[in-house]
Amino acid sequence: TADSILQPGEIVSLFGAGLGPPIGVTAMPDSNGRYPTQLAGVIVYRVSAAPSLFAGPGQINLQVPFEFSGAGYMTVVTPNGALPPIPISSSPSIGVFQQSGTNYAAALNQDGTANSAANPAAPGSIVSLFVTGLDLSLTANTDGALWKLSDAEDLTEALGIEVGSVLYPATLPALYAGPAPGLIDGVIQINGKLPSSPPNLLPLTVRQSRGTGTESNTVQVYGAN
Repeated sequence: TADSILQPGEIVSLFGAGLGPPIGVTAMPDSNGRYPTQLAGVIVYRVSAAPSLFAGPGQINLQVPFEFSGAGYMTVVTPNGALPPIPISSSPSIGVFQQSGTNYAAALNQDGTANSAANPAAPGSIVSLFVTGLDLSLTANTDGALWKLSDAEDLTEALGIEVGSVLYPATLPALYAGPAPGLIDGVIQINGKLPSSPPNLLPLTVRQSRGTGTESNTVQVYGAN
């Protein structure tokens, strides 16, 4: 198979058959706010073991360790034994979290409620996107740890974050890009300001201008007009 392109700290999913327990298990952080590296008999590692977030018969969710770089192979050990090694390589690969099975952003409106068709964002308001796969080499990170409230810091300029839409020639204002307290280290919250007259569906992308200038998948945000 072709190499899987991964970014240190990225949240990724592996799909297959017989990967984990018959009934899916969702990991919980321990008393120190760290996710486990073994879940229901499943361990994923290259050099060090990856924090596991979910393990089920057809899917494993995990965090790529921050120390990962270069190219090599990822090993998956399941309750049924080890799978054939998976070739992987390191490269920025930005992903905006989406509502399951759709291209609609898993976004929050300015009042903290979920953005949806029934609850669109108001004109000129702030919408929060949640992103993985950014180049975070300039920040101090810990595998499997939860961001704390004290970690919140605006890294918009340091990370080179831009929010854009094919409907507008200029980038939209990014008011905050940084740790999302309560979520796993490596997931970045980006607050963008919507136009004064947004369409009912606004396509958005996130771009990291620092480094290779990587751009994310396109997601849709619901707007009220």
